[in-house]
Amino acid sequence: MITVAPPPDPTLPVTTPGDTRVARRMWLSSINDNGSTFSPRQCRRDLSRRGRVSRKVRFHLRRMEPVVVLSPRWSQPLSFLEDLALDLAVGEPAIGCRTVRFRALKGRRLPEIWNHLIEVFQRFIPAVEQPTIPTSVADRRGFRWSMETLLEQAHTRSAHRIALLACEAEHLPLSVLEDLTLTWGAYYDSHPENRRCTLLLAGSIQAQWLSIGEAPRVELADYSEDEAVAAMMARTGERRPSDIRSIARFTGGIPGIVDRVGAHFAEHGSLPGSRDQLLNILGTLGDEMRGAVDIIAADSGFSERLDRLMRGEALPEARLVDEPLRMAGLLRIVPAHGCPHVTLRAPAIAALLG
Repeated sequence: MITVAPPPDPTLPVTTPGDTRVARRMWLSSINDNGSTFSPRQCRRDLSRRGRVSRKVRFHLRRMEPVVVLSPRWSQPLSFLEDLALDLAVGEPAIGCRTVRFRALKGRRLPEIWNHLIEVFQRFIPAVEQPTIPTSVADRRGFRWSMETLLEQAHTRSAHRIALLACEAEHLPLSVLEDLTLTWGAYYDSHPENRRCTLLLAGSIQAQWLSIGEAPRVELADYSEDEAVAAMMARTGERRPSDIRSIARFTGGIPGIVDRVGAHFAEHGSLPGSRDQLLNILGTLGDEMRGAVDIIAADSGFSERLDRLMRGEALPEARLVDEPLRMAGLLRIVPAHGCPHVTLRAPAIAALLG
């Protein structure tokens, strides 16, 4: 699956009514609780968790620096990258972004993967140009040479700066990731001051080995409570359910849950009225979360730790027991003085624990 966010045409308006992400940004800039032109809550909204991550990633990409994004389970990293691509395309200076996901390449033979990536790189070349490379490759040396050639052609021929935003990179074989990152490293070394191409690799938080040289590694955050409300309000339009904030709190800001609740409102015009109803509308996502909880709770040490965290208080991190729980998507690290603290990622997880 490949989507493109090209730089905007300066003769056209930046936003369109049909674009949900743009509409959400316009809504965020104008929404307030009392109808005035400014709400103090806007300051807190600007310091939102996921928004901070987005700003940090945009900072590096606008400097044409590569970035690695690691996402916890149910974080919807592809949606994050699509929003990021839009922000980069409409900002200044504009960057044309191409988003691609690699899940479909899992288990494929190496020649298939090589040629798929070459096809992705070819799309960086303007349509009027013909890339001067072989149409297919059969070994690693040919693959790396083709990518290096395509990057140089994109650097010299593209009318604007470009970025490849690649999601689910953990599904690529290690040899392909090595060739990919070495190729980009060679490009950066060849153009130390005037880079026009950059790369973002996004993968599961479990893929701690994912890296691009010394590039920064950023963990994708869940929505803050305000962000979760905003995401659900984007589906409700002018209607604002009275209990939307309590429901946002129940989701913990986990993007997968927030999106499912918002979709339910868009379809039915109402939000669930009880905890059990909220869990029921999650569908396959709920089944996946229950499976993760059941597997972890089967271990007595993990089960005891979860029981303590169900009280709702943040506890000092015990890395040996907490790290597997965090990798399973059940915990998050929270700011605290002294040693790091952890808490359950969402009240919804406590509800699944019973």
